[in-house]
Amino acid sequence: AEVLGVTATLLYLLLAHRARRPLLAGAAWGFASITRAPLLFSGIYFLLEVLAGGEGPAGGAGLFRRLRDPATWRDRDRWRKVGLFALGAAPLLLLAAWLTWARFGSPLDFGHAHFWNNRVNPDIQRHGLFSLHYLERQLHAAFTRLPHLENGRLAWDPQGMSLFLTTPLFLWLLWPRERPRLHAALWLAAAATALPGFLYQNTGYVQFGYRFSLDWTPYLFGLLALGGRTMGPAFWAAGLLGVAVNAWGALAFTGGVN
Repeated sequence: AEVLGVTATLLYLLLAHRARRPLLAGAAWGFASITRAPLLFSGIYFLLEVLAGGEGPAGGAGLFRRLRDPATWRDRDRWRKVGLFALGAAPLLLLAAWLTWARFGSPLDFGHAHFWNNRVNPDIQRHGLFSLHYLERQLHAAFTRLPHLENGRLAWDPQGMSLFLTTPLFLWLLWPRERPRLHAALWLAAAATALPGFLYQNTGYVQFGYRFSLDWTPYLFGLLALGGRTMGPAFWAAGLLGVAVNAWGALAFTGGVN
């Protein structure tokens, strides 16, 4: 699901750029959404490209200025693109809704409330599938959880590991040199897609790293590309560190090292 979701998201981003191919963008987004439910929220990216894309002032200020302009909302061509996007997404989303209705009695029930004899069932019964109660553990798994010593050896935690260790290049996102047209749209899409996972009852266990981040990683790499930072020695060192950490993870996860 993660591999297909990332692949479909990358295709969706290409097709949604400046809303040039709305029908195909909708189809790619629909496919992504039925692989991973949080990707449903990434539809905001296409809407922003339709309503506030094109030439004009750069950065978040320009984006929100266009969204406040009444002419933006009266443009029939923009709404035609939204309609084509919905038409492209409809076949797969309607099929998925019918299948979930047939299985669980509701088109919006994706089955996770029906876990049987699962270790997280007490939390689900007490707080539901999504709750602010889970936010702290999710943020810890995504950003601050680190490897630890276990019997004198370095070990990884199956609950998660900081993205700043598995992908140190993400540190460059904190200090972009430039904020071009897509900067705000990419951040908003990443945030909208990440939010359901941050409120979910499970961190992704068992995993090396924080696998739910794959839902929004394409948007973060887009921000890296647009940030205007040069790929100097520190950038390459961070990239190679990420490769080394994940090589350790690949070996450890398959039993090659402990």
